[in-house]
Amino acid sequence: MRTRMILLIVAAAALLAGSAMTVSAGTAGALSILELLKLQDMQRALQYEQLKETGGQFSSGESSLRRALPPDADDDGIPDSWETTNELNPNDPNDAWFDPDRDEVVNLFEYQLGSGLNNPASPPVATVGAAGADYADVDTAIASVAPGTAIRVAGGTYAVNYMTFSSKVIMIQGGWSADFSRRDLAQYATTFDGGMRDEILYFSVSSGNPVIILDGLHFVGGNGYFGAVNLLSSGSSFMKTSVVNCSITQSRSDASYGGVLRLNNWNISQSDRTIANTVIGGNEGSGICAQITDDTTARWRIINTTISQNMNNGDNGYGIESFTLDNGVLTSHIYNSILWGNEQEDISIRRNITFNVDHSDIGDVDANFGAVYSAAPGVVDTNPLFVDPANGDFHLQGSSPVIDAGTPSGVPLTDMEGNPRISGTTVDMGPYEYGGQIIDPLPDIKANGQDGPVTVSSSTPVSITVALDPGSYANQNADWWIAADTPFAPPGDWYTYVYPSGWFPGINLCAQAGLFDLSPFEMLNMTLPTGDYTFYFAIDDPDGMATGPWWGLDSVEVQVE
Repeated sequence: MRTRMILLIVAAAALLAGSAMTVSAGTAGALSILELLKLQDMQRALQYEQLKETGGQFSSGESSLRRALPPDADDDGIPDSWETTNELNPNDPNDAWFDPDRDEVVNLFEYQLGSGLNNPASPPVATVGAAGADYADVDTAIASVAPGTAIRVAGGTYAVNYMTFSSKVIMIQGGWSADFSRRDLAQYATTFDGGMRDEILYFSVSSGNPVIILDGLHFVGGNGYFGAVNLLSSGSSFMKTSVVNCSITQSRSDASYGGVLRLNNWNISQSDRTIANTVIGGNEGSGICAQITDDTTARWRIINTTISQNMNNGDNGYGIESFTLDNGVLTSHIYNSILWGNEQEDISIRRNITFNVDHSDIGDVDANFGAVYSAAPGVVDTNPLFVDPANGDFHLQGSSPVIDAGTPSGVPLTDMEGNPRISGTTVDMGPYEYGGQIIDPLPDIKANGQDGPVTVSSSTPVSITVALDPGSYANQNADWWIAADTPFAPPGDWYTYVYPSGWFPGINLCAQAGLFDLSPFEMLNMTLPTGDYTFYFAIDDPDGMATGPWWGLDSVEVQVE
């Protein structure tokens, strides 16, 4: 693969130089169709890069070809019209991160995928993992699933080098347990390893409305001309992308001016891109590199993201390096983010680009040829005091000046590791909330004041009490279950408590309500027939079905003699 990449680069360079080089039959046989298409992308990227210094025919005026992006008053990535139709607030950026149907697909992703934000069965799901999953490898899953599918990937490390020039509407989501019953970003970390062979993910789309959502993925070993992840929108395409809860580390760009995350827009394409809770650091090449050319329109938002320690591999090593040509336009809102400690400027922008920045730690900035860098209150330039940036640990030390220095407006509910986003007085900068930790609900059920097992005579009353510590889930809607597995014959083998009416045979929902701090509450006090009993108190998803996954569960055994 390395030899083939060199061949592609040489071919692209020759084409750029205007040589008479043509693709011979032998060369065509050595290169796949995808590689030939990639060669065209490389040639075009080189041409635009050559014009970067002169600006081509740059114009800051309006273009009859450039299309406006849908109005988005709160800049949360969801158009006002969709929010209104779906009873969200077009002026509240926080609702982009809500998940009312608790299917691990937040409202922003539901909009991008075209799925139902109040339907846990939408979007459709495919799984990647070991035995029992729909697919064994990521590349096959991406190539095979229907548009609008959420691909859930079990924790582990996967070899991935995927390239396509077809429009895709997909979500690739890591952090799942092997049986896909639970998602925990820290416990089930999901890594895509490019093996230093090529780009890890390469999407180049020239028509349609592609959607690429990357959620909870760690990218390492990317080593392509376009870095580790390439999300290229050209032609007339309108690309919507989200890179959330991700990291790109230990990767490099083969292009001397390139970055490990490429966000190019060419022709009359459009893009609307969100990057949140993400680390791009410790790479050879710039963190983010983008060409916004021709008559394109691009809009970015970069939230609680760290871009640091990206080193030179040629003329790169920037945090973000972007330029426009012709009538291309890029606007970006950066907040709660850290761009600091890259080898060259932390932000380098040229021409028709506007970066609006607030509540962020930004180092060196180079805004040239009319580019606008606007720093609002809350922007600092100071050492963020990472734990060990040289070895890729971008957590914050306890003395970091960027702890409790962010804004809570428009931020995800949890940090990159799934911990609650606010653990102090307000939001921290960067993807890791200092001191944040998710605490699961803790149901507690006792028999006669004991955790059990308890043994009593048939003449002794059995008192069952329940209590609840909601942990990090206070006020979140959930199903409450209080049940007893009895020695009786069906249908009395199971009894459940229905609030406030009492106990009934069968499996019945106790209540569906927000979680709160419940002091010990007595559910039963009576003598019972002889036999073995197990009493349960459990909390799970608010779907009216006792199927889990359980947010919390406790039980107590009682033997009546």
